[in-house]
Amino acid sequence: MRIEWSASRYREAATYWPFKTTIAFRKDDGGALRLTYAVSAGDIIEAKCELERRFLDLGICGYTIEEIVAATQREADRYNLPAGCVQLLG
Repeated sequence: MRIEWSASRYREAATYWPFKTTIAFRKDDGGALRLTYAVSAGDIIEAKCELERRFLDLGICGYTIEEIVAATQREADRYNLPAGCVQLLG
């Protein structure tokens, strides 16, 4: 799992920041389906835990968190996520 974070990307006024998270789900044929989510969280660990909690609550298994990257300022403005929100990106 690759994690990138730069303190310069953190907005001082905000407690939460969006993190782009790539998840690979195992398919029955051995392949993988990759989806990217925006997760609004206080830090990378919180973003990872929030996704894991939601997948556990839904009974989803067979996935791997491949990458967690802090969103850029432009992406954060575009996503405009409330605290604790998870959004599937297109």
